[in-house]
Amino acid sequence: MGVFTTVEEATYRVPAHRMFKALVTERQIMAPKVMPSFFNSMEIVHGDGGVGTVKKATFAQGLPFKTMSLRIDALDTENYYVRSTLFEGEMIGDTLEKIVHEIKMEPLETGCKSTVRSNYHLKPGAVFNEAVAEATKMHSQMLNKAMEEYLLSHPDVCV
Repeated sequence: MGVFTTVEEATYRVPAHRMFKALVTERQIMAPKVMPSFFNSMEIVHGDGGVGTVKKATFAQGLPFKTMSLRIDALDTENYYVRSTLFEGEMIGDTLEKIVHEIKMEPLETGCKSTVRSNYHLKPGAVFNEAVAEATKMHSQMLNKAMEEYLLSHPDVCV
């Protein structure tokens, strides 16, 4: 089983605590609200929001995937760090066992910096499909940018 890793950094004009809350601890509320054309719903199906919590997203019609399930493996809300595992859904496809994402937000004077490390764990004998990584990255960037814009225009949300 091979593991392929990508790392992406971005800066946002929103404080780290607000971006982290919107993208991690309140993702099941915020993602469908901010991108209803992408997410039909997102819900906690197991847990209380902490380590071990499983969240399931249902995507809008017309997208190449219908659902995804992710589990929170590590969560440090004081240091804005989360590690989660995408373990179910069409994004996994026939070649991946799972995708492990690590997100770290760092406060900056005028917002925050986000570092996302994604580890794509291949099934035995599978070949890595870079298109999957690019699609995951693109959808993540779209959500993060939409979340930033939403939080900038709603300063009372995720405070």
